[in-house]
Amino acid sequence: NPGTFDAIIAQSNNKLPGVMKAIRDSGLKIPSDIAVASISDSDIPRYSYPPVTVWEQPIEEISTALADLMVSRLKQKQTKKSIQRVTFNSSLIIRESTTRKKT
Repeated sequence: NPGTFDAIIAQSNNKLPGVMKAIRDSGLKIPSDIAVASISDSDIPRYSYPPVTVWEQPIEEISTALADLMVSRLKQKQTKKSIQRVTFNSSLIIRESTTRKKT
C-alpha cells in the first residue's frame, strides 16, 4: 500500500531488479513514492534506472582480515572462544533512487 513505508533496502544487488520491478508493477515510482537502496556497489545498482544508492563496504579488506584471523587462530590452536572486534570504513554512495520527500 502506498504510504505504508518510505524505503526498501535490498539485501543483495542480485535482488535489485526484482525489487524494482515489483515496485513499478504495483504502480509506485522510484524515488518519488519509495526510495530504494542496496548493500555494496556493483554494476547492477550503478546501471539500474534510476541508479541505486548503496552502502559501500570494503569487501576485499574484510575478506583479508577474516582470512588473517582464521589463520592466526589455527596456528595458535585456540580451543577457547574469543571475540575480536575489527572495524572498517564504509561509505554511503547516494544516487538517484533516494531523495528527500517533500513535506
